Order: sequence, then structure tokens, then C-alpha cells
Amino acid sequence: MEVCIIGSLNEEIILGPLSRWPIWGRQVFVDSIQRRNAGSAASVALPLAKLGVRTGVVGVVGDDENGVLIKERLSKAGVDTRGVIQIRGKETGLCVSFFRRDAERAYISALSALTDFKLSHLREKEPYIKTAKIILLTGCFVVPGISFEDMHWFFKRCRKRGQIVCLDTGWDPQGW
Repeated sequence: MEVCIIGSLNEEIILGPLSRWPIWGRQVFVDSIQRRNAGSAASVALPLAKLGVRTGVVGVVGDDENGVLIKERLSKAGVDTRGVIQIRGKETGLCVSFFRRDAERAYISALSALTDFKLSHLREKEPYIKTAKIILLTGCFVVPGISFEDMHWFFKRCRKRGQIVCLDTGWDPQGW
């Protein structure tokens, strides 16, 4: 594997264009709805696989239909999914995205199974992860069970093996 992407896997619903936010108890309408089995890890893995880059993902999904669909979509696109872990009794995360005409987006997410993604999962999948030349951790604020200390420890191990390490933090919900 050339690239291993570690991060969120979730269902996404994209609505828009949104002309204004609704007032509580009221409704606004949009022209478009899209559904995707995605997440930040899949959003990087799918185009890389399409370009012919041998890509794998490490992440968690729930034991629901969306978790199965995400794994199937990635596999069909040529992404190695041996790093995907199903969390029993949890739903797969969901992100609802709203976009304006100028393409700016706003997101509302339910993390669900993503809250259970821990350093122990990275340790469990380390034999798989260490086969990659490049490691990307994406959307670290969407996997709150992996602390910055955990990431630092894990990245040091990867760099010691000679792997290239990349980090895409995403947006901090606390506003940094």
C-alpha cells in the first residue's frame, strides 16, 4: 500500500443551496440533496484510488447498514478496507452539510461510532498501517477518542519506521 489514510468514515447528506438559515419552528427549501458514504478518510481515499494509487483506510463504522455501505463503496472503488473496524451496537456517524450559492458550507455532525475510535485500534491495525509509505491522519477533531498525545506517540513510531506522516486537522469545533 502506498498511502494509508486514518480518519473518519461516515454518511453524509448534502443540502443546498441554502439561501438563509431557517428560524426555529420554520422551514426553508433547497434545490439539491446528495447522499454519500464518505467522511474525511474516504474523501481522500476515493480520488487517490481513482488515480491508481494503492490506498487503504483505517477507521471505524457502526454495525448498521451505512457502515456496510461505506465499506462496500470503498472496496468497489479499489480502496483496501482491511483497516475498517465495525463497532458493535453503534450507528455509523452522520454529517449533514449545507451549502450556499457561493459554495461555502456549514456542517452538523453526529459522531456516533467515531467516538469509539481509539489508540488501541491503531495499535491493533499497526501491522496493516506499517505497510504504507505515507500515513495521513485526517479530521482529527472528528475522532475525539484519539488524543493529540496519542497522535504524537503514533506518528513518532511511523517516522521511526521511515514513513512519511501527514496531518489534516479539519476544523476545530471549539474554534482554537
